Amino acid sequence: MTFGLDVLAELTRLSGVVVLATAVARGLLDGGPRNPFAFILPGTALLAVGCVLVLVATIAPIASRLEEPVLALALEYFQTTSHGPQLLTPILPAIYALLLAEGLRIADAPGFRRGLYWMLAATVVAMLALMAASGHVAVTEWDHIGMFLQIVHMAAAVAWVAIVLALLPRLWSGQPVAGELTRIGNVALALVIILIVTGIASAWLHGATLPWPLAEDYGRLLLLKTAALLLALAAAGWNRFIELPAAGVHETRVRSVLGFEAVVLLLALLLAAWLTRTPPP
Repeated sequence: MTFGLDVLAELTRLSGVVVLATAVARGLLDGGPRNPFAFILPGTALLAVGCVLVLVATIAPIASRLEEPVLALALEYFQTTSHGPQLLTPILPAIYALLLAEGLRIADAPGFRRGLYWMLAATVVAMLALMAASGHVAVTEWDHIGMFLQIVHMAAAVAWVAIVLALLPRLWSGQPVAGELTRIGNVALALVIILIVTGIASAWLHGATLPWPLAEDYGRLLLLKTAALLLALAAAGWNRFIELPAAGVHETRVRSVLGFEAVVLLLALLLAAWLTRTPPP
């Protein structure tokens, strides 16, 4: 269960998608910033760097055994295999995201801007689909079903993290968040249900049936990731069912629980990247 370049590469790539999704969440929640490049440009850069690092990390063990230069072998792998280009294809929708950001910069009509944000959301899902296409699920027995489940699982997870991160500026600026949490509570609950169902199904397709094989690194990481998600779910549930329905909403407690949820979700993001780069049983 070693944390290596491959995990760092996947984390960088996944972080880029989360930053882009946060831009979408901010836009759909409150209109977003006038110039969304502050989110979309760093997200695209992180994704691009992560994709290149994933390619290098994939080749690094082979280059070490062959005693060949990593970059030269990575370039050869990219040119002579179908998997090499697959690792870089998420960059293409990220470039399209930059074009959408330019449209958002000059658009004034609220309805048109909202439509552009939905197009950006579809672009983020396309990135996740391309990332899933080069992962472990592509070689499972039920590859098409597994691919669909993995894309839906990743989209639900990224959307949950993005919604929470989109609310953090309100925490930092001292604005109330209870009203916004009440407005999006049902959406967040639906995302959590989708995340749990698709996660269990995806784990089963990978051979990680209950009880999870804790003798394997994949099983231990899966357990840690599940524990982190359950913690985040507990925090979200506390706000949703305990704090927000109360007669007098205690804004300070709501903000504290939301901050805790954000920290745990970022930890789950790290574990998800680690799990992605760990061979299943």
